[in-house]
Amino acid sequence: MARKHTAMRWLGQMAESSGLTALAAPRYGGAGAILMLHSIVADDDPLPRDNAHTSAAFLEKMIRYYLARRVAVLSLSDAIAQLESGSARRFVSFTLDDGYRDNLNIALPIFKRHGVPFTIYVTSAFLERRYEDYGWGQVRHLVRDNCAIDVEALEQRLIMGSRREKIQAYYKLKRWMKDGTLGPEALSSLFEAYRMTASEALDRDALTVGELASAARAEPLLEIGGHTTTHRRLALLDEATASDDVRRNKMQLETIIDREVRHFAYPFGDAVSCGAREFRLAKAAGFATAVTTRVGNLFADHAQHRWCLPRLRFLGPCEGLGFMECQRSGAITAVATRFGNPVRLE
Repeated sequence: MARKHTAMRWLGQMAESSGLTALAAPRYGGAGAILMLHSIVADDDPLPRDNAHTSAAFLEKMIRYYLARRVAVLSLSDAIAQLESGSARRFVSFTLDDGYRDNLNIALPIFKRHGVPFTIYVTSAFLERRYEDYGWGQVRHLVRDNCAIDVEALEQRLIMGSRREKIQAYYKLKRWMKDGTLGPEALSSLFEAYRMTASEALDRDALTVGELASAARAEPLLEIGGHTTTHRRLALLDEATASDDVRRNKMQLETIIDREVRHFAYPFGDAVSCGAREFRLAKAAGFATAVTTRVGNLFADHAQHRWCLPRLRFLGPCEGLGFMECQRSGAITAVATRFGNPVRLE
């Protein structure tokens, strides 16, 4: 685990044990929170959990935690209705981005066991195996499938006979990708040599159209949301292209599941990826809500600003109740704003 993730877990635990979370909650806890997850992995998965991975055990632990404390676990539609009603009862809503198959294979049985609703935001490019920027998924399968990898561009051979060696190789490959040691051409050649294309990795990881349609029909706890056609940063596209990327995704999903798709998540969701223009485009496309990745809780004001909703982040390397409650209490928001306005409307 990276030092920053260890520090985040430790700070979360300290905030919880010191009473900071309880102190922050009355002003910064808001009416409720939308929780952001991505892939839900088996507890015995041999590879480390990254920011896009949450263990099945921790997902269940969080659900049990909220239910034991009588925190309402609501669908997004019910959460917005409660927000508009002015109810004082706090709530959480679970959302999962992109459209991973494990959302059904691993997460769904957990949600069903506790009768808890959830939303999956689906990207068309995942369904159609057209998302080319899936290097993190390709690397995971490359390491999982092989006992050794020859990185010809660097004249290095990574031996991966044990779990420890696989973890070391995985971190090394990720570091090389991030710092540019393995450039796009070298990385493409590596994936090609081991026949691990983005399409192949998505075949293993992502939902199919049939799986999505079947689940939407059969599972009353499941709500389907949009997540664009291409999973690009909308703010970097011209307005016509960005609008088309949002609208086509909505129309495709509605055709697949044969019902209205009311909720939307901006890819990446940070200030670089979406802003006032994108909020307007999501509203114009007919979505009832749209979520970002800005960290924050929901307040009554958000009922009138439903296309820029903040969320709380599940980070696989930081799994811990202290870290999650540090967010849900608003303690992180309090510190980030220097104890200023807790409501994020941008």
